[in-house]
Amino acid sequence: MRWLSLFLPITIFKQISSLGTVIEVREIFGQKKLDLDGYPQTNNHYLRYWKKILNNYGLKNHKITQVLVLGLGGGNLAKIFEHEMPLTKTTFVELEKEVVEVAKNYFGISENIMRKIIVNDAKIFMRKNRSKYDLIIVDLYGGDDVPSFVSSRIFLNQISQSLKKNGSTIFNYASHSFRKNDFLAFEAKLQTHFAKLKRINYVGHNFYLVSN
Repeated sequence: MRWLSLFLPITIFKQISSLGTVIEVREIFGQKKLDLDGYPQTNNHYLRYWKKILNNYGLKNHKITQVLVLGLGGGNLAKIFEHEMPLTKTTFVELEKEVVEVAKNYFGISENIMRKIIVNDAKIFMRKNRSKYDLIIVDLYGGDDVPSFVSSRIFLNQISQSLKKNGSTIFNYASHSFRKNDFLAFEAKLQTHFAKLKRINYVGHNFYLVSN
């Protein structure tokens, strides 16, 4: 911990990725946080709300052996699964290799026998995927948008087809620019692909818990 960070934010890493994303790691009050293009991706606040969402889902009440997470960031979800479900195999798909390196070097996220990290576009990964998962988490929130393909019927069908019989999906669907109609349209699409749907609004983020 850098003592100066107790009084003001300190930038300890900054880089422009090969895709043009500004990656910045800062330390605030002794805690590291990751920003992409100026928008927060990983910090203690996000760690708490993911714990709340997974608790709402009833993480420990489900028999989960295989999890797919689209979006790594600094690895908040990786830490939760490592602590809460250490015997669960998790696969993370992250678009930018530089983000993966930051997660490893600054947030202690490593690959091991229970955790695999794949550098790939989530859209391409899902198109080629043939594996089945107990839980899929779509966390492709970019700070002020969600990629348009996330709400496409093709992608939603791929997600549905990649779930085991009693599997579930959690979508982090949030944007400051989205309006009520955007969420209603997304919900309508979800209802055509999944039998059960639950929406949770937490600190301005809309999360959708769906299952077949």
